[in-house]
Amino acid sequence: EASDVSDTLQFDSDHLTVGTFNKLYTSSNFANDASLIAATKVDVFSLQEVQPRDIAYLSERVNHDYSYITECDCSANDTEVGILSRYPIINAQTIYEHPNSVIARVLISSDKFGEFVTYLVHMHAPYNSGSYALRDDVYDILSKATESETLPTFVVGDFNTTIYSPDLQNFMKDTPSVQNVVSRSWPRCSWFGTP
Repeated sequence: EASDVSDTLQFDSDHLTVGTFNKLYTSSNFANDASLIAATKVDVFSLQEVQPRDIAYLSERVNHDYSYITECDCSANDTEVGILSRYPIINAQTIYEHPNSVIARVLISSDKFGEFVTYLVHMHAPYNSGSYALRDDVYDILSKATESETLPTFVVGDFNTTIYSPDLQNFMKDTPSVQNVVSRSWPRCSWFGTP
């Protein structure tokens, strides 16, 4: 087992940082996953394709005291979405679930940053016209939910698309309160793991 990565973490106390990671349900390299997550040094981390044991292990390894995982088995291959947080989770609920698609709303509170909402998203990949229609419905639900928020809100997850896709571009246009913000470089990765 790898050494504890949490000893080396130094968080940026001036900014609230949020990240996302699809563990990929076929991955069993938890030590590598923990190292990758810890290297990002974020305060709140959305996870897709995880099991409860994954959340417990990763939470301990990256020194995040609070975690939540959906109980719907509605992410890929009966996995779930979850969150790791350095700050207390006040409330968490699944607001949409469908085989291979899920949206969860998580309310988090921080003494320094106040209360904020994080939406965890795992979208169904668009394989055919039916799955495109389903994605449109999910985007509509997400758009309505985020537009009704009065607190600072983050939307993070695996949209199974690129930032250039028409669906995601339309979501951004239809949801003016959501801004696409990426402040770090993307890691090099593949379906076969991160090199």
